[in-house]
Amino acid sequence: MDRPSQRFDRQLFTLKVSELTHQMQTKSVACDRIARSRKTGGSILLNTVDGQLVLLHEWLEAVDHAAREVWQVQGEAVTPQFVRDVLLPAAIDLIGGRHSAVSFNITSSATRTGGTQEQQPAQQHLAREFEKLKAEMNTATRSKRGHLSTWRPSLHRLAD
Repeated sequence: MDRPSQRFDRQLFTLKVSELTHQMQTKSVACDRIARSRKTGGSILLNTVDGQLVLLHEWLEAVDHAAREVWQVQGEAVTPQFVRDVLLPAAIDLIGGRHSAVSFNITSSATRTGGTQEQQPAQQHLAREFEKLKAEMNTATRSKRGHLSTWRPSLHRLAD
């Protein structure tokens, strides 16, 4: 029997996610702009990380929804195997890509504005939060053992 990752229609998924990616990149720029304009709540770079984390949760929800939709259009049921083979790798890839992009943004912003003393705490906060997010996702997929229908990234918790 083929694994879900072998049967999953990646071409359709890529089409669905490409528009989402454009929307999220636009939101990401707006999020950074808001962080720079905020006068309260700590450093600009920490505000940037926090804003990008909120946006990442939204992005993960949308990717999760798109993958499930593609799978169901193919006439397949969402199973724990599908979550492990398709959803989790897609989420981990997105988290890794966003981590790199936000880290680069922090470094660039710090260099441009002379805020290099704020860079290290922001990078540490970023690394901590992204590692926590990956661990929560791995734990969520392992802990459900066949009952993953409620697993979805959310703003407050990754696994209900």
